[in-house]
Amino acid sequence: VYYRDPSNGKVSYLPGTGVQDINLLKLFNWDRLNSNGDLQQDGDGQFDFVPGLTIDENNGKLIFTKTQPFGKYIENVLGGHDPKFVFSDLYTQLKSVATQANLAQRYTLEGRFKGSGAQGIALGAVNIPKGSVKVTSNGVELVEGVDYTVDYLLGTVTIINEMIKQSGQAISVSLENQLAFNTQKKRFIGLNLERKISDNFLIGATMVNYRETPLTHKVQFGQEAVNNTMLGMNIAYNNEATFLTRFTNKIPLVNTEAKSNISFRAEAAYLIPGENNNMQNQSYIDDFEQATSRISLKEPSMWSLASKPEQNTSDPIFNTAGLSNNLTYGYGRGLISWYNIDPRFYGVGGSAPNGVSAQSLSNHASRRVHQGELYTIKDYVAGEE
Repeated sequence: VYYRDPSNGKVSYLPGTGVQDINLLKLFNWDRLNSNGDLQQDGDGQFDFVPGLTIDENNGKLIFTKTQPFGKYIENVLGGHDPKFVFSDLYTQLKSVATQANLAQRYTLEGRFKGSGAQGIALGAVNIPKGSVKVTSNGVELVEGVDYTVDYLLGTVTIINEMIKQSGQAISVSLENQLAFNTQKKRFIGLNLERKISDNFLIGATMVNYRETPLTHKVQFGQEAVNNTMLGMNIAYNNEATFLTRFTNKIPLVNTEAKSNISFRAEAAYLIPGENNNMQNQSYIDDFEQATSRISLKEPSMWSLASKPEQNTSDPIFNTAGLSNNLTYGYGRGLISWYNIDPRFYGVGGSAPNGVSAQSLSNHASRRVHQGELYTIKDYVAGEE
């Protein structure tokens, strides 16, 4: 939120007032939380993106926490009606009149937004071999299963690291496209039979079949594999017609010796539509299995302390669950701390800092745990260990 001061230009406060040390975001109660969603006395200087309270995501509208924020609210904050800051015409006059007021262009709301897709990044290929996808952020290679996940069957990449998504950094994805080796199987066969009844009469029948085999068992709507059969029949008759020659010669001033012929051809076909039996007559309008919500254990902002079961006060572990506005309500909670281990400690991306010993790296409270320690018989690809 900015105020256009005629002397100082665009500023984020109300100059020359008793609240000039307070940012306008905070003045309008739009900056009360930190990046983790916790209350913070001075805020963090960023807009508190709280759906339903400060913003309407579906309609793209900001929600003010006070009625008439640029009118009565500013007047109450300043302790009087200051015509340089209080814009009451915004709420009492018609739009055509309010836009002509001196304060019409004094306050501005500026920001930026970006959209997100539930399906992740489409790779444009299917049946991708595991380990063939490489994702980088600003040139730094990301780790599969930690920073992103890959659906190798449908060919989509989903970024799960919230820090990377919020950083706005450019993400690059490369892969080995297997479409050339996993092309859809198609079969086209036909049979044509003809029977010559006489030198002048011919009859025939044709059958053709076109069959497709789907690449996956999850076939998208409109891309179903077909199994169509077409049946056809044709006849042909051709014979000399001397009576036509005689009839033509009876026309005055016409005399011809050319032979006349009668030729007749007819064809008919019938299509029998079908589908590949491997699909079990099913197609997917949308793959709802892909619309999953992943909660990363490594992102503190994705987690919050849960409440105790209120109706289970007889359990000694939750005996304080019925209390309210009491610090003892929090007794018995488990302690959880989040931290990210710098890969340089292990010689990845640079040399380890001074003072990091092998003993500290092997401490069970903070060391790296590879998946192979937990799942000893599982096969891994590069980047998953």
